[in-house]
Amino acid sequence: NLLARIQSVSYVPKYSDGKADIDYDTKTVELDFQVSPKSAIADLTKVWERALTAKTTYAATRAVSYLNTPIIGYSADEENATITVTVSLDNLDADFFNGIKEASMALQISDGNSFVNSDYIGVYDRDLYEIRYTTTDGSLVTPTLTDMVIVSNTYQNGVGIVRCSTPIYSLSNSAFKGENLMTSIKMPRTISSMGNEIFSGCSNLTEAIIPKGITPIGEKVFYNCQSITSVTIPNSITSIGNSAFYGCSSLTSVTIGNSVTEIGFHAFTACSSLTSVYCRPTNPPAIHYSETLYEDYGSFPFKSGMKIYVPIESYEEYTQFKSFVSNQVVQTNWSRYESYIQSYEFE
Repeated sequence: NLLARIQSVSYVPKYSDGKADIDYDTKTVELDFQVSPKSAIADLTKVWERALTAKTTYAATRAVSYLNTPIIGYSADEENATITVTVSLDNLDADFFNGIKEASMALQISDGNSFVNSDYIGVYDRDLYEIRYTTTDGSLVTPTLTDMVIVSNTYQNGVGIVRCSTPIYSLSNSAFKGENLMTSIKMPRTISSMGNEIFSGCSNLTEAIIPKGITPIGEKVFYNCQSITSVTIPNSITSIGNSAFYGCSSLTSVTIGNSVTEIGFHAFTACSSLTSVYCRPTNPPAIHYSETLYEDYGSFPFKSGMKIYVPIESYEEYTQFKSFVSNQVVQTNWSRYESYIQSYEFE
């Protein structure tokens, strides 16, 4: 009898907090367990599809019912008395994947009547608690995170990791301002708001993926980030703040998501290398323009060779004269860029 032979099933943690980290892209979690005695593993391997169950419940709730989390993969290392199971999390709700809930999971070995359980293990997405970055020399970057507690900040294997005590949903004003040794940053997907001047003056920053949950981009967020070469504004974003990308002198290409309704004053001014702007909104966003004795200023530079690509069906609307009122000032918009605009068939 296999069940009678198994004395214990113990989780083998990968992290010091004893919790298991999920893979968000595949909606799975991989767990290692040590089985005693190890001689039972050979027989368990023959029947694992019938004998193994992942018993899962949301943390901080009384488990009156278990969640449907099927085991979809199994492997065994008899020499080290270890088995590895892959559990599907497809049936867990959005609150879990957004860090609002955690889950607890135990491995159960059963013959249909009796069973042996491991202890319950906390299961969550570590990425929601972490900001990852790189620097030119491997030095630490210490951000200013209002209302958040940084529990660790390490730089190992070429990557810096700032870890917070709670999921990260926003970045406060000037969080990384002036960190001119930082070359890249990866923010949690759950970030929905970004303050002003967050990366202002990060002159070596070449890569910053804007999370898809952001709605407004604040003022001067990437001000004078002179090494960024391309920017994609996600479809979730509705507005781009004043001077958001001012002085990004290496920026050559910008893609503006289809939900943007306003592009702030000087948003892309002084982007001296900008050649391609892919503007996806079918309704032209409001943009800003100002005329002085010496030079014209707007949301975009007035630069020879630059092209602004707009949807074919909206070409005429973009090139018509339009105006809007902002702070009681009438701002003319796209007609000033008529010579730069070309129709484009977006996928």
